[in-house]
Amino acid sequence: MPVSRTRLIVAGKAESIWPILTDPAFLASTIPGIISVVPRSASEATWTIEIRQGLIRRKMTLEVVFRPSDGFEATFTAQAKEVHLAGSVRLAGDDAGQTAVELQIQYDGIGPLRHLINNVASRAFEEYPDLVRTRLESRLRPTRT
Repeated sequence: MPVSRTRLIVAGKAESIWPILTDPAFLASTIPGIISVVPRSASEATWTIEIRQGLIRRKMTLEVVFRPSDGFEATFTAQAKEVHLAGSVRLAGDDAGQTAVELQIQYDGIGPLRHLINNVASRAFEEYPDLVRTRLESRLRPTRT
């Protein structure tokens, strides 16, 4: 299974960052190709992902389950007929208000489109670290009224 690993240092306390990173809708916003999110509960959602390669377009619906564990660690799975994603989130804060964010996503195409899906996903996940940082910092930034 190909893997995308991201490690960031973010200004903010782990307690403030955790609710954002464990929100399935936020997590979906950082994954290239996700075009819709339908929450089913606080820890479950349905994501629709679109794979594009030249003239080929394929939409898939993934059932997502997020499983928090002790402390600031959680895992998630997202399963569809043609693709499987599995990942983890881990935070480690320090006394200076900085938090290390570690995200890992494994993905694997299934069936006859496996190579196409893995090829598209590997290119899409090149932008994953920047998407996570940009969207997380945007959410943490105070809004002006």
